[in-house]
Amino acid sequence: MTDEKKRPGPDPEHVMWMVQNRKRTQETAVNLYRLLTQHQDKLVFPHDDSAQLLTGVALSLWRGVFLVGGDLGNRSHNAINVLGEMLQSNAITFPFEHQNKAWTYRYYWNNARSRLLTFADMCGNKELHELLKKQVKLQQEEWLLLQEAFEMALGIFQKSLTGET
Repeated sequence: MTDEKKRPGPDPEHVMWMVQNRKRTQETAVNLYRLLTQHQDKLVFPHDDSAQLLTGVALSLWRGVFLVGGDLGNRSHNAINVLGEMLQSNAITFPFEHQNKAWTYRYYWNNARSRLLTFADMCGNKELHELLKKQVKLQQEEWLLLQEAFEMALGIFQKSLTGET
């Protein structure tokens, strides 16, 4: 095979990035899970709201990492496809999300970012808020920024829940 011929399938380096970062999200999520199960008795306001927000971040980053990269196509066209599929079949599968990732990637990204901003506002944490306002250009950088913010938010939540200073 010459360098000029396109290799079949996705770029191995990008696949490695996705797998490594799905692992990073899962490790953060298992730390959240451990924290929630060990401190169930403390999951009342405001900790219950924080738990809900951070669980949503975990799900959005976990699901969204495999939508990062590639041609994103037309978001408006993808939005129409998503609505049509939702209304017609009452189900959205991951392969369908992948086919319409111009919209679905941004959906998961916006969901995670919005939840993290709400968490930062609830906690009054300016450092987390500033991190989330940082501008980046590439999707991988966007995702990494949100993962870093998720890890920071988990640390803040852990200190709040356990009384650490």
